[in-house]
Amino acid sequence: MKKIKKIMVNYINGIQHFVCRKIIFEKQWLHLDYAIGQLYGTYFEVAAEGTLQALKANPEENTKETKEAGMDNRNIVDDGRSQKLTRDDIETLKEQGLKEIVQQLIENSSTFRDKTEFAQEKYIKKKKKKYDNTITVLKPSTRIMALMYHGREPGKICNLHYDTLAQMLTLGNIHAGSKIIVFETCAGLVLGAVMERMEGKVFNLPPLMECYPKLHERDGVIGLHLSETWLRHYQVLPNRTHPMLLMSGGGGYILSGMTVEMDPAKSLGPQQTEEPAPKRQKLQDTES
Repeated sequence: MKKIKKIMVNYINGIQHFVCRKIIFEKQWLHLDYAIGQLYGTYFEVAAEGTLQALKANPEENTKETKEAGMDNRNIVDDGRSQKLTRDDIETLKEQGLKEIVQQLIENSSTFRDKTEFAQEKYIKKKKKKYDNTITVLKPSTRIMALMYHGREPGKICNLHYDTLAQMLTLGNIHAGSKIIVFETCAGLVLGAVMERMEGKVFNLPPLMECYPKLHERDGVIGLHLSETWLRHYQVLPNRTHPMLLMSGGGGYILSGMTVEMDPAKSLGPQQTEEPAPKRQKLQDTES
């Protein structure tokens, strides 16, 4: 990474893009200048006063998790007394990092080993989300930008899914050297995706309800297809695979087709060279 570069900050609660400077993100001050010179995808620990310290590996991979679990949660009462650590003890552990906090919370919980395996995973994930102090610096791309906008402010991009955007680029045959006209109201996301593919130019259709009948009546357009696109995400876990609960109702519509262009040389050639048989016969009679 170099100075004055836009980057993506991946936090456990979301993704956001910044220019390298001092910023506040998820109620924390971060000095992004400490990321200059590091590789994209590097994990950083947020230290005192917002300074960043590079980590050699993903801290989640090194978190020790116990395999001892109960059969059910029927005898567990959530009365707030199962945790032996006080608030002051937890504040002291924050200075030692995420791994130590989560591990100490597990060891000092009187009901953790009585929970089922699923409940234990849910507990660990909840504590990581609450006490996590690590970030990942990512290189901006169309896919990450689409995920960021859809996760945080979907209204700005008209609830456009990244899979719908990918199909639009593919069906539009966007490539280097294309001559394209773009009209969009998605905060520049579609235009940026097009520019990333061909470094300069794109073709976009008017609203689909008006465009479809006009193209259907026009000569030289075949294979018109108006379809709704939607990507269903699944949670795939042992004994509990199901669609994600928090999903939008649809991903929009795509109008696609092909244009056919006639060869003017072949269509006009026979009409100029050949004449009807009766006219040729009359010409021969006058000459004789």
